[in-house]
Amino acid sequence: MMDTKPATPPDPWTDEQKKMLADEAFITEVLKQRSGTKPDEAPKSKLMQFFESASGAALITALVGGILVQLIAFSIQRGIKEREFQQAWMKDVVRSAYTLVGRSVGASEDLMLLTTEAFDPNTYPKGKDRDLVEKQRVLLKEQYNDADREWRRQQKALVLLIGFYHRDDPKPVMDAWEEQGKAVNDFMDCAREFHMRNRVLQPEQREGPSKACLAQKDRVMAKTVLLTEKLSHSRPVLARWWEFWKD
Repeated sequence: MMDTKPATPPDPWTDEQKKMLADEAFITEVLKQRSGTKPDEAPKSKLMQFFESASGAALITALVGGILVQLIAFSIQRGIKEREFQQAWMKDVVRSAYTLVGRSVGASEDLMLLTTEAFDPNTYPKGKDRDLVEKQRVLLKEQYNDADREWRRQQKALVLLIGFYHRDDPKPVMDAWEEQGKAVNDFMDCAREFHMRNRVLQPEQREGPSKACLAQKDRVMAKTVLLTEKLSHSRPVLARWWEFWKD
């Protein structure tokens, strides 16, 4: 029986030619990889093309720069407001401290004056003058008691406030205020003892208040000067961040 399957046409390429074609394809692929040729990519949108252009890059730089400028300006403004608030707050604290010291010293001096002849009711005849002196004596005693009570109530609170405000280096200022407080306490105690000691004596036996408690009063003044110096030296701590921006 005769085979009807068609005959296979002869291969037009020899084995040597096939090898040369394979080598050529390999070399072409190697050159493509070395030249960085990338496979076809999807076309870019017009927006992306604009951003990749020189104009787009300039626009992005301007926008980012504007945002950074606004952030820096906002930070500076916020810092200035915070600094102004802290300064105003600290001024109130320092003013309260100095006012408290002055009130305590003044009330103590007035208490000692009650032992002088000018405040002795017995030196005045009965009537308006004696009544006025009696009222003045009561008033000065009340002022001393109020000042003493207020001093002892606020002394510790003020040292904490001053320390918080100078939290970078609070110890020098807090120590100065503690010394100031001890000096005021000593002077007020001395004035009270002077009053208690002399009020029971006859006028001719009483001590003069002008020479009483001088050492304690001088110490109050010296510690006030020291406190002022410590507060002044601590002021740059508050403005440190502002100096950074200013430079």
